[in-house]
Amino acid sequence: MPSLTLSIQNVDRLPDGGPLQITIKGQRGLDIGRDQYLDWTLPDPGRIVSSRHCEVRFRDGAYWLHDVSSNGTFVNGSELRMSGPHRLKDGDRLEIGHYIIGASVDSEGASDTAPEAAAPSFSRPEEMWDSASTEPPIPASELRPPRPATEQNDLMNWYVDIPDIDEPARRNEPAWLPPDRSAAPAAPPPVPPPAPNAEVPGFEALPPMTAPLPAPRGDWSIHPIPDAPEPAQPSPEPVPLGGYMTSPPAAILAAKAARPAAAVATAPEPPPAAPPTPVKAPSAQTSAQAQIGNQLAARMARGAGVSEDIFNRRSPEEMAELAGLLLRITCENVKQMLQARAETKGLVRSTNQTMIQALENNPLKFSPTVEDALRIMFGPSTTSYLDARRALEDSFKDLKTHQMNTYSAMQQALKMVVEDLDPTVIEAATDKEGGLGGLMGSRKAKLWDHFVTRWKAKTERHDNGLVDAFMLYFSECYDRLASKLRS
Repeated sequence: MPSLTLSIQNVDRLPDGGPLQITIKGQRGLDIGRDQYLDWTLPDPGRIVSSRHCEVRFRDGAYWLHDVSSNGTFVNGSELRMSGPHRLKDGDRLEIGHYIIGASVDSEGASDTAPEAAAPSFSRPEEMWDSASTEPPIPASELRPPRPATEQNDLMNWYVDIPDIDEPARRNEPAWLPPDRSAAPAAPPPVPPPAPNAEVPGFEALPPMTAPLPAPRGDWSIHPIPDAPEPAQPSPEPVPLGGYMTSPPAAILAAKAARPAAAVATAPEPPPAAPPTPVKAPSAQTSAQAQIGNQLAARMARGAGVSEDIFNRRSPEEMAELAGLLLRITCENVKQMLQARAETKGLVRSTNQTMIQALENNPLKFSPTVEDALRIMFGPSTTSYLDARRALEDSFKDLKTHQMNTYSAMQQALKMVVEDLDPTVIEAATDKEGGLGGLMGSRKAKLWDHFVTRWKAKTERHDNGLVDAFMLYFSECYDRLASKLRS
């Protein structure tokens, strides 16, 4: 039974806790998308994955992938989305949104589940590849019937069939050929040139040509001409050999004598050498894309204040994707730090709270999600919100100020807490009272009484005692520092 396994390769867990791998067997189908009611749910808060993104169907003994999404499904690293059904093969890599999914196809036992179809009949071998649903297992040229072997004639028949090198092919065979030769095809396949005529008795030597065609002699040395060649199959009326040795040579010599000598002596010029295949020049679109990529790298380097060589080590497409990823990570973490800053102010009951206003609000502070913040930062310019550059600059400035104010306010608040409890201050206050307080025993008791009195004065009005007192002092010091910076 065939089976298909799809596994997510770039994520170790899904936000909803769903499976990272799914397997289907037999002729079962599969629906993939963002909605939870589908067979395999791929969560995507950015909504790049469609509600019903793609589907897998079993057909013709294989699993076929169909793209039904709005943003596209990409196969094996292609930059173009699927334009039609794709037959899934073992090792395919699918890109659905930001998910990279590997396909594993087990076709064992496929013949057990799919019924054997009757073999179609075709009038021509090439017609069996007209169906788009079946891939040819072997080239179509191998399906043609083998070419029949050349008939083995004796030496005499072979000689009289050779046309002259300057004479066009005869359309009608001579009447003196035997019956089996006149029934041969009008255009027989080319054969290698014969050995010189002097080797065959009974022929007079023809005038030598000035530019004879080269004839390989090694082939004839391997297969010598037999003295009495046997016919391939017996003919009903054998023709005497003398008939081949009288009329045909005389006719050939007469025809050669009637033609101009130049026609006999002139050898055909070799066909001109094929010109070298020109190197395909890059198209205008490719050149334009490369130029745009170089400009993008140059601008990124100028914006970052570094050399272009740093960005030239990667392709423009990779750098653009990496820049977008880093931008999202930065904005997401800055937004979280700004939220923590606001929660800290509320915890210490600070009056210095950031409120939304009519103009120039920071989208990283007041947008519900990072996607909304990015949409405002890089969308149409508006007076209600800051653009991307000013939003990030304002955020980092506020975080830096908050860090410095927190450290300074902690120091001042701690100093205010312990200031009244300092033993030196308590002794000075006790000595001013005088009287019996100067005695050793009563002085120590008096100092303790003063300490207890001051401790109660700080803690009794707070539910959490000295902790609430410290937070109150911290809030006062933090607000004072913030007001000082604003002024």
